[in-house]
Amino acid sequence: SNTQFRSFLQQQVRSVSRYDIVRDALASLGPKAGPWLLTGESERRAVDRLRESLIVVPVPDTYMIEVTLMGKSKEGLSDVVNAVVTVYLQRMREERVFGAGQRVRMVEARQATVLKSIEDKVAERGRLAGVLGIATFTGKEDNPYNTLLDDLRARIAQTRGERQAAESREAAFAKYGETDVKTRSVQESVLIDPGLSNLKTELMKRRSTLLTQMAGLERDHPSYGNIERELKSIEEEISTQSAKLANTIRENFLSRYKATTEQSQTLEASQLAELQELQKQATQFASSYDKAMQLTNEITQLNKELDAIRDRLNYFAEEDNSLGYVHLITPALPAEIPMGTGKKKLLIMVLGAALVAMLLIPLAIDLLDRRIRTVNEAERNMGIPAMGWLVEHGEAATDLYAEDQLRRLSSSFLEERRRRGTQVFAIAGIKTGAGSTELVLSLARTLKSLGYKALAVEANAFGPDLRFEATGPGLVDCLQGRASSRECIMSSEGEAADRVGLGRNGPSKHLDRLERLPGLTQEWAAEYDVILVDLPPLLVSADAEILVRSLGHVIVVIEADSQIVGEIKRARRLLQKLDPPAIGLIVNRIRPFDGGGYLQSSMLEHLTGLKPNEYYSTSSWELTLHSLLLELELRFPRAGQLVHGGLHRLRLAANGVAGWLGRLQRVVRRSRD
Repeated sequence: SNTQFRSFLQQQVRSVSRYDIVRDALASLGPKAGPWLLTGESERRAVDRLRESLIVVPVPDTYMIEVTLMGKSKEGLSDVVNAVVTVYLQRMREERVFGAGQRVRMVEARQATVLKSIEDKVAERGRLAGVLGIATFTGKEDNPYNTLLDDLRARIAQTRGERQAAESREAAFAKYGETDVKTRSVQESVLIDPGLSNLKTELMKRRSTLLTQMAGLERDHPSYGNIERELKSIEEEISTQSAKLANTIRENFLSRYKATTEQSQTLEASQLAELQELQKQATQFASSYDKAMQLTNEITQLNKELDAIRDRLNYFAEEDNSLGYVHLITPALPAEIPMGTGKKKLLIMVLGAALVAMLLIPLAIDLLDRRIRTVNEAERNMGIPAMGWLVEHGEAATDLYAEDQLRRLSSSFLEERRRRGTQVFAIAGIKTGAGSTELVLSLARTLKSLGYKALAVEANAFGPDLRFEATGPGLVDCLQGRASSRECIMSSEGEAADRVGLGRNGPSKHLDRLERLPGLTQEWAAEYDVILVDLPPLLVSADAEILVRSLGHVIVVIEADSQIVGEIKRARRLLQKLDPPAIGLIVNRIRPFDGGGYLQSSMLEHLTGLKPNEYYSTSSWELTLHSLLLELELRFPRAGQLVHGGLHRLRLAANGVAGWLGRLQRVVRRSRD
């Protein structure tokens, strides 16, 4: 952009007179630098003097800059300029990419580091690929252990079910001694046993024979008892063999159940161990695979960085072979004709600079000075009109004028009392030294001279005044209840008005029991027409805020040429927050010669009863001119006499012109008549 190019151009202008460039230029001149160097001068001083003498400026409406050197002698000036420009062009060609050599070395070192890191990461990823059995890593490969783990978990679940079934069958058989419905029962096994069946068949045949023999015998027959015992023996044998066979079958079933349970438990344990091993292998696979993927991402990032590094190196290589952006158009020519600013031009420049300074310096001082000097400024910053204002007095003339202003202010207070019934007025300065105490005493005295009973109350513990010093009880005693409102009043003889002093408050800068002050002022209002309460400064003491809220009608005193705009605005914001029923403004201590264009004439008219042009025999500008001429004559007698003679001849010419105009006027009047 145009702005960027101008910045670039200014950088080149500054670069021409750089210390290192000027130093190298003088060194390159060798013996030709002799005319520029002074005897006994150090190299640094010679370089600094040359830098100060070089004039480097951009040529308007072009892309060029001009380098000029002026000296008392023309010898060697062009050689110095050309040497400086030559070194500048060479340095700019080297610095068009700042620190290119060092930056190339840093970039190449980074390239070597990146290549080594890529090589190490590729080797590590290759090792992981051999361990995992995967050739490429795209992030889409499935973990082969996941299928094995799923199958093994399914088998473990099946084995666990079989083991639980075997354990339940074993427990049921051990408890009840019989198999389930799906397995042949013990009794059924006993019944179908071939050996037992053959035994039973033989024994049953014998039993049938015995029963046949027994059928024709009496009980008392000797063979009857033997047959009966043999029959019983046959039954016992069948029962014994059946029970023995049943026990054998039960033991076989129990052994089979236990073997089946133990087999299921062993199988489940082995499958669980296999699961743990597969899980460990799967975790190792996942960890190695994630590490390989991380290495792949890092290798990708390093390759991108390597591409950027190579692009940067290519850029530096291209810049080294480029033509550059600064070149010489015209070398400096040897000086031939002396030239310079000239005395007249220099005088005009000095006078112009003096005129500009004469206009700008007072304006700058006035703009930078934030103090309030006039009533208009105070009204503008407070946002309310002023009740009145007082001049800074101390001389006879200002004292008389201030007395008149106090009577005007007293009239404003009496008008407030007549229109709104206000008898209590709280008067507070913005900061210390605003003159609120002096104003309270002076207003009370003026009101008394006008025939009104006025009471001045000191409620300013922040800065007590000796003129309020109480000989008896004071305001502190009234607030504490140690004295009545009437006992605190100090009656005054003569011009001074009655007053209520602060009393003994110790080192404290605050008053206690301030909530009783409104009641005291109401009691005093029954006896006095106007009560003026002197408050602490608004921006300094917290008592002022409390009293403003309780007393209501507050009069703000601004000291001219002391308070600044920021302090007045702070006081305005504070009063807006407190929001008293009524706010007044008085500007105090306005300096008669700084308080506006009409103040001097107003004072003069008040004191003399005459207008300024009637009072003065000579105008102010004539008096100023006479004083300047007198000072000129005292310092330069001959110049003063010449000026006086010129003014005398000018006055005579003016009188002649005035006489001629008078005669012409009389001729015109006669012609009219």
